[in-house]
Amino acid sequence: KHLDGGQTISATAPLDIVPLYVKEGSIIPFGPEIQYAMQPTDGSLKIFVYTGKDGSFNLYEDEGINYNYEKGSFSKIPMSYNEATKTLEIGERTGSYTNMVSEREIQVYFIDSQSPKAFDLNSAADQTIKYNGSAAKVSMK
Repeated sequence: KHLDGGQTISATAPLDIVPLYVKEGSIIPFGPEIQYAMQPTDGSLKIFVYTGKDGSFNLYEDEGINYNYEKGSFSKIPMSYNEATKTLEIGERTGSYTNMVSEREIQVYFIDSQSPKAFDLNSAADQTIKYNGSAAKVSMK
């Protein structure tokens, strides 16, 4: 449910339920579940956009097993949400690294105060796009 900020909340938290509070304008990415750093994945992402305010996020990725990032071997994907247009912009990827996923599926979830949803990684996405490193826009329907 949607709660106004600026307050202290005492929440019941049984072992099987973890309270999760997310600020408006937050952009939260989730990748596939992996068991070890070099486990191959398809690079798919789930992006949760908590509307209500403008927000931004830079997705940083590297090889994850060495110090090559110190030599510039990494990538960044900028993301920004515009509340006025209800649009998530996934910017152009910069940089690269060995074995980087060049194309990926991105599922976008818009969470707003008018129709709040419980956090669920298995729920259906609002929209799904193919991202190849070029800028893309996803608008809330």
